[in-house]
Amino acid sequence: ARLHGDTVAKDADIGAGILLHDRRDRFLLAERQDGRGFVPPGGLVDDGEPYIHAALRELAEELGIDLEERDLRLLGVYPTIGKNGTPAVSVIFHAEIPSDQSTTVDPFEVAGIRWFTSDELGPNVIPF
Repeated sequence: ARLHGDTVAKDADIGAGILLHDRRDRFLLAERQDGRGFVPPGGLVDDGEPYIHAALRELAEELGIDLEERDLRLLGVYPTIGKNGTPAVSVIFHAEIPSDQSTTVDPFEVAGIRWFTSDELGPNVIPF
């Protein structure tokens, strides 16, 4: 997979995720299994799968949170590094959730979750 300027090679990994935000100005992030930090819940888009469906599917798989398409807004599309160190692209959506949102963390998908304040976001947060 290669990025060429602002275009993406057709074999590039494409991920989709959701940046979850509450009314207390906190962000719910998932800890990566590989120990490389915290990320918005998400994962790879399956062939032919719409990005928004992939983001919703991954959120349900990783954290047990079910949202609807209408709950999301596109935040942006970002270059990143894939699992094998190759260039990839992440499509990130945003959703507001309640501060007391219940979750069911899948330990095979993520190592854990944590709420971050805006001030805490930085080097511990990486794109997936």
